Amino acid sequence: MPNLGKDVDEAIAKTMPIATELLCKIWNRLMELCIALSFMPTLRKHPWIFGAVIFLAMAFFLPVGILLLLCGLAVMGKAKAENDFIVPVDIEKSGDITG
Repeated sequence: MPNLGKDVDEAIAKTMPIATELLCKIWNRLMELCIALSFMPTLRKHPWIFGAVIFLAMAFFLPVGILLLLCGLAVMGKAKAENDFIVPVDIEKSGDITG
């Protein structure tokens, strides 16, 4: 009987860098939108607004709230107010599904 747990672990290990890169890119586009709409000075002074926006999005439109939450978790610790919360995206090439 094959060990399915090992196969699942390998599949997750291969897709996590790709998913993280995608979520970081979505986050960066959202931050660029905030810059374009001139919200960034307010967000730099009050970063807790991100949490309030995610909470409201989850309360009123769950899929968008979940996407924002996942993006926030993916960039946690990487986003800095000094950089306008833009995250450098660097993916290990070992996570590339094409080989």
